[in-house]
Amino acid sequence: MAKRSKTRGRKGEAAQAAVVAVRRGRVCLITSSSGRRWLVPKGNLQGGCDLRETARREAWEEAGLDRKSTRLNSSHEWISRMP
Repeated sequence: MAKRSKTRGRKGEAAQAAVVAVRRGRVCLITSSSGRRWLVPKGNLQGGCDLRETARREAWEEAGLDRKSTRLNSSHEWISRMP
């Protein structure tokens, strides 16, 4: 059974999930909206989604990685401070 997580921490914080996708020794990265930084696909947990579901959704939305062929070996949760 997938671990469920709260979507918000304290005021101004949000739970997030990310994907570190590796294929043939290469890591999939995306650029930030400013284009100044390289990032892994990540995003906030949304209503009822667990960490794995969120990670797969973000991999598809931000990097175009196929949800069905994206194998997740582990999942980790962290709280991000929101502005």
